[in-house]
Amino acid sequence: PRSTRKESSAASDVYKRQVAERITGVSYSRLGIFIQARYDVYKIINVSRNDFSPKPKVESQVIKLVAHNRLQNIDLKKLNIITKIMFANRRKKLSSLRKTHPDLAQKLLAYGIDLNLRAEEIAKETYYQLALEDLAD
Repeated sequence: PRSTRKESSAASDVYKRQVAERITGVSYSRLGIFIQARYDVYKIINVSRNDFSPKPKVESQVIKLVAHNRLQNIDLKKLNIITKIMFANRRKKLSSLRKTHPDLAQKLLAYGIDLNLRAEEIAKETYYQLALEDLAD
């Protein structure tokens, strides 16, 4: 039998504030880059730990995800490879890729990316462009 339920293009949910900040892009992460490739993300409201019973140890945040199709041509598998490699040593500069992934380091340099940066210092749009440019190959 066919489902008569419509697919939703938006969803709201409560997240631990630290996770919500990664999703919304307040602090850069692979999670935020991936989610924002397919959804516009909106912070709705902060939720105090005092609003729950039993009271959790963390603060929360309600965020809303609204599907978009602006980046449908991005191959998520390539985006996964690029971000996985570049965020593997999150606290290190991208110059460390010269030892572990010299081909990717060369491609990043050719693309004009400063290897003295850390993965979280690169704009999410740059990751999307890298996935389009086949730099994951």
